[in-house]
Amino acid sequence: MAKLTVPASHRFVEGFYDLPVFVGVDVHKRSYSVAILRPDGQLLDWTTPADPDQLAYLLASLPVRVDAVAYEAGPTGFSLARKLEALGLPVIVAAPSRIPRPVAATNKTDSLDCRKLAEYAARGLADPIAIPSEQEDAARTLVRRRHQTTDSLRKVKQRIRGFLLFQGKQEPPGLDHWSKAAIEALRHLSMEPEALEVLLSLLRELDFLVQEQRRLDERIWEYCRRRGEEEKIRALMSVPGVGPVVAHSFATELFNPRRFNRQEER
Repeated sequence: MAKLTVPASHRFVEGFYDLPVFVGVDVHKRSYSVAILRPDGQLLDWTTPADPDQLAYLLASLPVRVDAVAYEAGPTGFSLARKLEALGLPVIVAAPSRIPRPVAATNKTDSLDCRKLAEYAARGLADPIAIPSEQEDAARTLVRRRHQTTDSLRKVKQRIRGFLLFQGKQEPPGLDHWSKAAIEALRHLSMEPEALEVLLSLLRELDFLVQEQRRLDERIWEYCRRRGEEEKIRALMSVPGVGPVVAHSFATELFNPRRFNRQEER
């Protein structure tokens, strides 16, 4: 589909200057599929390169009142939403799981998807999720990276124990708790040089992940101190079973609890 020029989009909304229009965007890594819904129900869609600045300025330049720009949350994050908000455009970043889906199988194209998003936004059927600031988003990625590191740490421990089983070697005492003595004993197991090199490689990976986890913990604590959230973290940790990792996860993932309308949503 050919790109739409700015004058063409302006011509499409001529005569509707005092009436609301809705925009749906199907966001991809390399391209955006965009649809404008006029008050009379007419739709116009086009494809443009995935450039948040270009799209934001184009929509802001339309000589109409844009009531909402809607797109689905996904791997492209919130950069487009923040660009649109910076230019005063109302944004709906919709949760994919809460967007209405047809019961029967239908055609699915980028053009149809952006058109449906515009229609859902006009009907109030696109439930928005909270849009974090750039700083809040960065803090969430830091905590999520910490969880990824923990998961990798668990997997490398499983690989080490599986390797010992495959080689017919007994686990040294203390390996259940991965004590320093047990890890050191692994380095001195008697086996063929090539097999020992595999084990040492796994232990180097283990050591890297342990150090990386500690480094991330320090950065997360540093972020909370910088934001003055130590009291919040301590309050969360006063709940039985909630430690530093869970407390930091709550504090960053629920970056602004006041955004919930009712107590039961908190």
